[in-house]
Amino acid sequence: MLVSHLRAGGLGGVGLDVLWQEPSPPDWAADPLLEFDNVIFTPHTGNSSQEMQWRINQKALDNIYRVAAGEDPQSRVEE
Repeated sequence: MLVSHLRAGGLGGVGLDVLWQEPSPPDWAADPLLEFDNVIFTPHTGNSSQEMQWRINQKALDNIYRVAAGEDPQSRVEE
């Protein structure tokens, strides 16, 4: 669907930090998104800034305090 919108000119551009499959398959160069000049791929570094690391740590601490107080955490991983 994204490729369709790009081909139709419905999007000015796209910035992605992942490929549809990771790790990328050996024939990743065949990915149709790579044909567009207005598609940018970046590595998974969005959470690597000092500010983001602080936010992640603060959220973890907030959840620890909530659980210690008998409350549910704000974030929960379910199986």
